[in-house]
Amino acid sequence: MNFLNVILSRRRRILSSLLLFLAATPALAFPENVRYGYASCSSCHVSPTGGGVLTQYGRKSAEEFLATWTREGENGLLWGAVDLPDNVAAGANVRHINYQRSLDGMKTSRRFIMQAEGEIAVRFGKRLWLDFSRGSYNKFEQTQRAYALFNIDDNFYVRAGKFFAPHGIYEPDHTTITRRQLGFDQGMETVNAESGFISESGEVIVAAILGNPKTGDQSIDPRSDDKGLVIRAAKYLGGKSQAGVSTVSTNGDYFTRAIAGAFVMTGIGDDFWHLGEVDYEKKQAKDHGGTGSALLSHQKLGWVPVRGVTFTLDWDALVRLRGNFHSRQWSFGPGIQWFPRPHFEVSFQALHVYQEARSVKPAQDLKLMAHFWL
Repeated sequence: MNFLNVILSRRRRILSSLLLFLAATPALAFPENVRYGYASCSSCHVSPTGGGVLTQYGRKSAEEFLATWTREGENGLLWGAVDLPDNVAAGANVRHINYQRSLDGMKTSRRFIMQAEGEIAVRFGKRLWLDFSRGSYNKFEQTQRAYALFNIDDNFYVRAGKFFAPHGIYEPDHTTITRRQLGFDQGMETVNAESGFISESGEVIVAAILGNPKTGDQSIDPRSDDKGLVIRAAKYLGGKSQAGVSTVSTNGDYFTRAIAGAFVMTGIGDDFWHLGEVDYEKKQAKDHGGTGSALLSHQKLGWVPVRGVTFTLDWDALVRLRGNFHSRQWSFGPGIQWFPRPHFEVSFQALHVYQEARSVKPAQDLKLMAHFWL
């Protein structure tokens, strides 16, 4: 291989890693708001497990703590110009990414619109919600959420359609190792039948994963076609924390997988918070029966010195325990997130990243995101 081919091959590896990193699309979800007493995602979201469109109550509550500057009603749809009825929830998101990776003395960068989507949910009567979203994600058009939700009473619900199965912490950043590596990344939403019990003290949710029928949407990973079962149980602690466990068992075309995990979302005083998740995954190949296992961890600390500004510290790690189905990797670094006014967010991360499958040396990643929502 001549020198030019070596350079091109290296650039392709860097670009491939870059594209994998950028393929993720965070939903409108704020698990760190547990410190304000919102231990359950259903307090503010139509979806009982969080993410997606906010209810009218969720929009009004966000005015109390989300942005540095705000005025009454500004967090409403079109800055409050559109007064939606209580049975309608709607919104839209646009995210732009400026990303740079430095690896082995070479820099690769990219700027593009990562997400442009709209979502609407309509309640019929007092208990039935129908939700639908459509958007463009890194130039791939998709429907990420489409479901019917029926609230049997104030505690029990059933839901069926396309959405993320309820495993672990539903973080807005789907590039975290406990989401991307376990099959819960952007574009990997599945068709599920779900039932849950949510009370003031905790929640238990069970979901049957029915796969992902081929509808022309682009899926970034074949695991979204797996079928299986997810169980998530959580206890609300002291009004500002949630701790729980979840299990996943799936059967796909290439592997059977079993995942067991524990997670915690906790507020530390008024200004600090911690999100932590640890998962054990075991995979078995169907063609030759080989097995592999790994331990995955995602930890995130946040400090809010003034309203709307959060300094973060992220640490992700994957430790291979057995076999060669998992690639060792880790990332660590600081970040800052700022909501200057309702509907606007700017965030920056500087991460030191190691991916065994990509390079023998760590890379330095810089990511600047601008987010606008209605």
